[in-house]
Amino acid sequence: MVLCLLGCGGADSPVPAAGMVRLDDKPLADATVIFDHQTTKHTVYLGITDSEGRYSLQNADGSSEGAPVGTYRISVKNAKPLTAGKIDESTRYSPELVPPQYRDGTQQFTVPVGGTTDANFDLKSR
Repeated sequence: MVLCLLGCGGADSPVPAAGMVRLDDKPLADATVIFDHQTTKHTVYLGITDSEGRYSLQNADGSSEGAPVGTYRISVKNAKPLTAGKIDESTRYSPELVPPQYRDGTQQFTVPVGGTTDANFDLKSR
């Protein structure tokens, strides 16, 4: 029982996960950073960048902070709906600044044991 108290958080227990997103060496504000865990559940963790490009991950429903240890497919997007309300096929979005190679989920990041504050992404538009 003592061993369990020392480390029974489990493989799915979230650890702190945060970082910064920069586009062409400048902080990218209001971007959505998506970590897609490649398990059978395809669990998603999200962070929204602040004015300095910093974000912290939480699960998709916002009920817990961080993300479990593991390798994730990463997408970064910043286009936002131009109007409030229902989103459908007629919804217009702001221009997407993030190049396609950073939006398609081909980038990867591994959240280490103990978490990280260095989940940084330096994006280049050219």
